[in-house]
Amino acid sequence: MAVKSKKKRKLSSARKKAERHSSGFERTLNDTPDGIQYFKLNQGGKKRIEILPFTATADNKYADKGELHFETTFWCHRIGADSLPYVCPKRTRGERCPVCEEASKVYNDPDGDEDLAKSLRAKERQLLYILDHDDMDKGVQIWDMSYFLFGKQLDEKINLSDEEDGYDQFFDPDNGLTVKLGVVEDSFATHKFYKVAAIDFAKRKEAIDTDLWEDLPSLDSLLKVHTYDELKVIMNMEEPEPEDDGKMTMNGMIK
Repeated sequence: MAVKSKKKRKLSSARKKAERHSSGFERTLNDTPDGIQYFKLNQGGKKRIEILPFTATADNKYADKGELHFETTFWCHRIGADSLPYVCPKRTRGERCPVCEEASKVYNDPDGDEDLAKSLRAKERQLLYILDHDDMDKGVQIWDMSYFLFGKQLDEKINLSDEEDGYDQFFDPDNGLTVKLGVVEDSFATHKFYKVAAIDFAKRKEAIDTDLWEDLPSLDSLLKVHTYDELKVIMNMEEPEPEDDGKMTMNGMIK
């Protein structure tokens, strides 16, 4: 009879793979920690949320490594056959980006397509960890949101406040503030969406349980920053060529 190993092993889930494959959806901007869902504004009105802290890495643009912070800012391009979003390595990490180069090339061409250049422009977004007071059973969720539909209003609220208001550390898990959102519906062309029109703060009734936030992965490290060659292949809608032994490289070269 075979003897079971006493060594602990962490197994992946075939169900998770099957669900992701069946849905045909795989996030192109960031990895998703197990058990965490995504928050989305789906109606107008008033909403209360808690924004949770995480430990910033050296890649965070607005916090020092090791500090507790509340968001990671990144920029993305929509490219490829399906016009999916991909993190811009230049604006986000200071690395070369073929999409930025192409956009610059089109802009500087007197005969260039202005609409194409605009479509290639990197858009600013943020990732945050939140708790939704209307759906606390979901626990911690990730909010992937355009800066101009939430972050800009939050910055304005903080910049216009007095220092003694303490708004700049609203995300303090012990002595922070509940975020009150005023949400309205808006539209662009035929696309309808919801945005934050007003932000206020309320004194939190109790501290946030450390079990909810202390071990959260840094949002900075969840971003998927593709290489220059990978983005170039996606942008040009090319297929990577297979290598021998079923391996492949993005440029078709055999290692």
